[in-house]
Amino acid sequence: MERTTTVGVATAALVTSGFWLALTGGRVAGALIGARAAAGVLLRLSLAGALVGAVLLAISPGNAILTVVAVMLIGFCFGPIFPTTLSIVTATFRRFPGTAASVVVGMGSLGGMLLPWLQGALLEIRGPSSSVLLVAAGAVAMLAIDLGRGLLNGRQMPTPEPIVGCR
Repeated sequence: MERTTTVGVATAALVTSGFWLALTGGRVAGALIGARAAAGVLLRLSLAGALVGAVLLAISPGNAILTVVAVMLIGFCFGPIFPTTLSIVTATFRRFPGTAASVVVGMGSLGGMLLPWLQGALLEIRGPSSSVLLVAAGAVAMLAIDLGRGLLNGRQMPTPEPIVGCR
C-alpha cells in the first residue's frame, strides 16, 4: 500500500487488518454456503474469486481504492479454501481421514510459515509487482490442482454406497 499508493503507514496497517477481517468473514460465509452447496463448487468459487482479486491487485498500483478492494476480495475468497480443502480431503480418503487431515494441516502450517516470508522477501528484493505475482501464481496453482483433481475424480468409477438395512 505504501509503495504503490499515496496512503500512509496507518492506513496501510488498517488495510492489513481488513485483509484478516475479510479472511475471517470468508470462513464464516464459506461455512454458511458449504451447508447448501457442494464442497467442490465452494472451493472453485473461492479460488476463482481469489484469482480475480489477484488480477485486480496486479492492475491496481497507484489506485488506493482498487487496491483495498482487491486485498479484501483476496482475503474473503481465501477464507473458505483451507477448511473446504480439509473437508474434501477427509471425504476423499475415508479409510484414513485422520492421516489425510494431518497431512493437509501440516501443509497448511508450512505454507502459513513460508509464504508470508517469501512474499516479504520478494517485496524487498524485487518490488511490489513480484509480491503481487506470487498471490496470482498461488491462486492459479491452487485452481489448476483443483481442476486436475476434478478431472481425476471424473475418470474414476464411482463406488456404490451400500444401502443401510438391505442385504
